[in-house]
Amino acid sequence: MKKMLNSVRFALVPLLVLAARAGAQMIAFDAPVSDRIGVNTHFAQPEPGEMDVLAAVGCGWIRQDLTWNATELKPGVYDFSDYDDLLADLEANGMRVLMTLDYTNGNYDGGMSPYTDAGRAAFARWAVAAAEHFKGRGILWEVYNEPNGSFWKPEPNANDYAKLVITVGEAFRRSVPDEILIGPACGGSDGGIDYPFFTTCFQAGCLKYWSAVTMHPYRGSMPETAGADFDQMRALIKRYSHGKSVPVMSGEWGYSVKDNFTEEQQAQYFTRMLLGNIANGALLSIWYDWEDDATNPDSHFGLLAYTAPESQMVYEPKPAYYAAQTLTRNIGELKFVKRINVGAANYVLQFGEGTKAKYAIWTTLATPQTITLPVGVQGEFAAITYMGDQLPVLKTTAKKLRITLTEDPIYLQRQR
Repeated sequence: MKKMLNSVRFALVPLLVLAARAGAQMIAFDAPVSDRIGVNTHFAQPEPGEMDVLAAVGCGWIRQDLTWNATELKPGVYDFSDYDDLLADLEANGMRVLMTLDYTNGNYDGGMSPYTDAGRAAFARWAVAAAEHFKGRGILWEVYNEPNGSFWKPEPNANDYAKLVITVGEAFRRSVPDEILIGPACGGSDGGIDYPFFTTCFQAGCLKYWSAVTMHPYRGSMPETAGADFDQMRALIKRYSHGKSVPVMSGEWGYSVKDNFTEEQQAQYFTRMLLGNIANGALLSIWYDWEDDATNPDSHFGLLAYTAPESQMVYEPKPAYYAAQTLTRNIGELKFVKRINVGAANYVLQFGEGTKAKYAIWTTLATPQTITLPVGVQGEFAAITYMGDQLPVLKTTAKKLRITLTEDPIYLQRQR
């Protein structure tokens, strides 16, 4: 069935065109906000017009699977042509890709995840072939997806996974030393982060090859609670990194609209998660997902909703899509400066400096919190909701703003 993109319900906004990044592989903590956020996709070939809809979000990244069994049908014969157009489209729109090297291949290890020397060597040859094919394109290469869960066949094995990382890492150093490896993309849940799996990887020496550690801190609780997990992960990395600086990334995480969790709450959590992660030290955050899952009626993580009237697949923007546009329109080009201390439960984040500074503000408490915000300038401030609605203009008193925070984020900008 053909996917149809509804362009009637929303207008595309001008894309924040990001500078070309020839040879620039890693992200900097002082990169603009748009360069530190992205969405998870599930296509090698977008439908006509879909890339325009994606680019209009204003995020600088996508996370996309590169599937082994689909690109090496015969042993030693590699075909990455399905991804050539995708990379060209992304680059034309100023976007980069976190590419996940993942899953199994029926030609090796009986179709199980690589667990023999021969299987690991084959995976590494394929991974290097992919990196050589796309080298110099600013890709972050992630070794496997959620190896601590059901994606590792027949069952999770941290030691086997670590051996795979080391085999791939050595192959990259020999053949494509300028390409960047990250991992392990371990999944989380309400049960918490799988620290034992991470520890096994770190003890085995995986940090020697990784330029960042990726984690999937899914949870049913509010997104700001991940700050403690980022802190704990950084402490664990420091213990085993031998002085090497290895930042933490939130490689996949979202909230599904189901039960009593509404689309409006998803949009609110989208904003709070991505901005809260920046404040809590995550170098990159990828929202899961771009589109609702057409095959799983319980999977409503997407920025776009899925419906199927008259047997046609139609994707339409959800509130989270507009929240994403509002975020990138307001602070996408700015760098995060600091979190202003006005209480542990209150988030007041400054982006940009001086008279050009903007703020994103909210509280994690159900009860509104009134604060005094030192803005350093006298005048009026525009206030915009996380959905893009204008609020009454605020006026400073003695270069301070008196404002009430709620769970709904607001953007503040000095009026010129």
